[in-house]
Amino acid sequence: MEKRWSVDFFLANHSALRRYQKNYMQEYASCLRNLDKVIMLLDDGHALNTLNRNPGFFRSERKGVFRVGQTGLVGAKETRLYVYSC
Repeated sequence: MEKRWSVDFFLANHSALRRYQKNYMQEYASCLRNLDKVIMLLDDGHALNTLNRNPGFFRSERKGVFRVGQTGLVGAKETRLYVYSC
């Protein structure tokens, strides 16, 4: 059976996410697009720890935690999503 990756927003602060999406639409959309790219790479069989710095918006924060940042937004508010494998 093929392993499929998914996102669990259980630990997320949902009101903060809605507020951030409203106030920083471009940054929010960019981070989620990049998260989708990471999920596609994982679904294609790439290991999470081999993705470090490839693509450029994905970096290790050590101890199994990785960050997904926004890309291509001049003057944007710095936005990061932190992900880890369960």
